[in-house]
Amino acid sequence: MNPPSALVRRLRARHLELLQILGEVSTVHAAAKRMNLSQPATTRMLREVEAMFGGPLFDRNARGIAPNRSGTALIARAAILMRELGTIENEIDLVRQGQQGLLRIGALSGNLNATVAVAQLLKKAPTVQVSIREGQINLLIASLLGGELDCVVGPITDEELRNVRIDELRLERLVEDSMAVVASPNSAWSRRRRIKWEDLSEARWILPPTESVLRRAFMRVYLELGMRPPQHTVEALSPLTTRSLITLGTVDLGLLRMAHAKEEARLGGLKILSMVSTPKLPALALLARRAPSLRSAPLDLFIELLRESSGTIHDARA
Repeated sequence: MNPPSALVRRLRARHLELLQILGEVSTVHAAAKRMNLSQPATTRMLREVEAMFGGPLFDRNARGIAPNRSGTALIARAAILMRELGTIENEIDLVRQGQQGLLRIGALSGNLNATVAVAQLLKKAPTVQVSIREGQINLLIASLLGGELDCVVGPITDEELRNVRIDELRLERLVEDSMAVVASPNSAWSRRRRIKWEDLSEARWILPPTESVLRRAFMRVYLELGMRPPQHTVEALSPLTTRSLITLGTVDLGLLRMAHAKEEARLGGLKILSMVSTPKLPALALLARRAPSLRSAPLDLFIELLRESSGTIHDARA
């Protein structure tokens, strides 16, 4: 084991806290107030940090201070470390209460693969506490990089791969995916075969938000046909909302990822339309931080179960 560096011996959590706060305020006076310290004590602490890292981290001006390039990079890392300390504190509290730890998952709304894996995890480790954050994949990846999540399950596009910090993560492809158009089983659309995309241009749609992978794939279909993409009657991300509004007759058609659409069809809630083509979507993937030291035992078990459930879901619905 390598001996700790001089930085490790000198750096304290209060130094990290100061850096995190200076990323949010523009004066030492404001930082001192947030930390319940005097301004001279806060100034001394800032000088200590700059001495540890070998030079100025902030530019001084009449209005206060602003981080330079080195300071900006260090503030981002300090914020991650402070969130990690908060997570460690929460995990220790959970262990003292008899829990096995905390697992924080980012996933698209209604992600069947993640849901099944979580259910299996809680059977094997019933005292693990699980937090699932649903949202757009780019925002979830930012939260993962920021230390707010342990992993993300979702489709990874070329746009996400252009993230300047993507090399800090490990990516594992789980299953291929495609887009499904769904309608009520009682709809006239459900009785038709080999439906052309052009036929659906005037229907009442519930569509996911413009920035979502599904919506972009949907728009691409119509643009490649030389047509203006249909407008939405309702815009919503949740598959549950899609099913509910189609069942209530509020809208005619919706979009789902194929695995989720097949589950809805199996349960009888929706019917997958027979389209002339089913556009491919980016493969469903798992993202986690690369360093093994940042992966907990619950996360490793969840990843193992996610691999198994993804294969089972894909095989059962193929």
